[in-house]
Parts: sequence; structure tokens; C-alpha cells
Amino acid sequence: MKTTTGYSGLQIALHWLIAVLIVTAWFTGEGAGEAMETIEDGGTAGFVPHVAIGLAILALVVIRVLVRLGRGAPAAVGTPGSLAVMASDWGHRLIYLLMIAVPLGGLSTFFLGLDVGELHAVVRRPAENRVWHRGQGWRQRPLAGRCGRPVTRFGPRAGRALCGAD
Repeated sequence: MKTTTGYSGLQIALHWLIAVLIVTAWFTGEGAGEAMETIEDGGTAGFVPHVAIGLAILALVVIRVLVRLGRGAPAAVGTPGSLAVMASDWGHRLIYLLMIAVPLGGLSTFFLGLDVGELHAVVRRPAENRVWHRGQGWRQRPLAGRCGRPVTRFGPRAGRALCGAD
């Protein structure tokens, strides 16, 4: 990767736009859960802001990575090869991985019906990994399929099919 003396205006704009979208996605997550329940009940969700924001984040992160690969970025402050510089490098890699993996997980749940939405929610809100079940109150979300079995079928009703609710 190229090394430059500073970030470009485009890199700075992408950084802050993605940051604002991530915070916004954090606060709109419950709407996506409600939309999934509507779809699982046979309804139509319509426009879901959380999903649209996730798509925007994914697209902007891809652009950000391509710009970074093409233009480069300033070298990390510190002695090259030091623990601090290596931690900074790997920290950035982890952040980029999460900025791509979390939207992909949510999108695969919403559009493909893959049962990775619970893991998506754990990454998104580990302290609030609870869900309201009608008539049953707050319960911990399972990481496996709705009945504790692995998903064997795709589509928005995959979780219900496992429980025999289809």
C-alpha cells in the first residue's frame, strides 16, 4: 500500500460519513427486527431504514478500501515494527473487516433468509442481546436457529420451518 503525508478530502469525507451511518444503523436496528417478524408472519416489510443504511455502509466501505488502496494512507505514528504500530495496523484491519462483515451478515439475513441475524445482533449490540417475545416478556436471543437446530432451509421463513410452524 502506498504511504502519503495526509488523508485526501475524499478519504476524510468517507470516514465521517461511514461513522455517522454506523451510529445511525445502531439506533435503527430494532426496526429491522420488527420488519423480520412481519415478513416471518407473511406480511410485507416495506422500506426498512436499517437495511438501507447497511447497504450504504457496505457500498461506502468498499469505495473507502479502493480509495485507500489506490491513494494510500499516512504511516502510523511510532517506530515501524513496534507493538503500538502493529496494534494500530491490526486494529484497522479488524475495523475494516467488521465494517464489511456486519452489513453482509444483516443483508444475508434480510434478503436471503439465512439465520445469521442473531450473530449480527450480537456484534451490533452485545449488551442488549435480548428480544421481546409476545406474551413471554424479555428473553435471551439464541445464537442457533429458533429451535436450537441448525438452519437447513433458505428464505425468510427458514426459522419457522425448523419449528414446524410452516
